[in-house]
Amino acid sequence: MFSHFLHDSHDIISLNDDADTAGCGLADPAVKNAASGTPNERPFVLCIDDDEDFSHGVKICLQSRGYEVVRVSKGIDGYRLAFELAPIVILLDLHMPGDSGEEILSQLHFHPATSHIPVMIVTGIRDSNLRDRMIASGATEVLQKPLNYDQLAKEVAKFSS
Repeated sequence: MFSHFLHDSHDIISLNDDADTAGCGLADPAVKNAASGTPNERPFVLCIDDDEDFSHGVKICLQSRGYEVVRVSKGIDGYRLAFELAPIVILLDLHMPGDSGEEILSQLHFHPATSHIPVMIVTGIRDSNLRDRMIASGATEVLQKPLNYDQLAKEVAKFSS
């Protein structure tokens, strides 16, 4: 199972390690609609980032532009939800508790059910080789934090058509 936390207007879905992704529809209406197969007019974006302020900013920015955003703070939780939500794009941080973003990217890239989902890395890491390494590992784009939210919205819009 999982729990839905409300913290200072932040909605973070947290799955327990033994979570059954079939139950993901119970806490968040966005997850419920996606997991049940109910048609939703808004395309889904999955944000996997442990920085609540950042992911909340992403949610506000993208929801104002017509996207439904589901946020999780652990890589493994995002990996599990990717199967249920079939998002149009995944925003993935590299440094999080548990599995690293690089490990999650690799798992998403090599699993047949998720390999088609674009993954945009969002990171504060400054490394001249990072972009090339992440693209070679399956990322679609690498964006540096702090982000310009308008730039992020333009990048996400590339996947919504």
